[in-house]
Amino acid sequence: MQKLGERMNIFEIKDHNSLRLFFAENGLEVSNDIERDDGAIFSVIAQENNATIAAATLSLRQGHYILDYIATTPNSRRLGLGSELLETIVKKAKSLGAKSLYITARNPQFFKKHGFTKGQPKNLDMNEGCIGCPQYNTTCVSVPMVLNLGENYDQN
Repeated sequence: MQKLGERMNIFEIKDHNSLRLFFAENGLEVSNDIERDDGAIFSVIAQENNATIAAATLSLRQGHYILDYIATTPNSRRLGLGSELLETIVKKAKSLGAKSLYITARNPQFFKKHGFTKGQPKNLDMNEGCIGCPQYNTTCVSVPMVLNLGENYDQN
């Protein structure tokens, strides 16, 4: 693992699928094979006492950079971990040449605070994976959002 965080113990990990259980335990719907099904290219974790307390995964699908997963344990919320992981993901996306970053947000206010606005690529339905989920439009109202990362921002 490569340490990335300056303030927290944040590390890049290569085995995206190892995060599947963590994301599921912290309220996210996760496919059985994160790496294959979601095009995962970069994952980071925050650890405390060798236990994962926050994680995020960046994916590339149909030419669009997607923040597929970001979660913290309930006891670790409101400590700035989500913001720090998001900052790490944004830096990585920019380094890969991304002009925009998309998410299907379950907590739109958090992402709005970080500059995201409502939006999705024209050729990719961000809620497609939500259809059929028992939480869709009941306990979970997801909002497709976008963060402009560059001067040549394009939603195509």
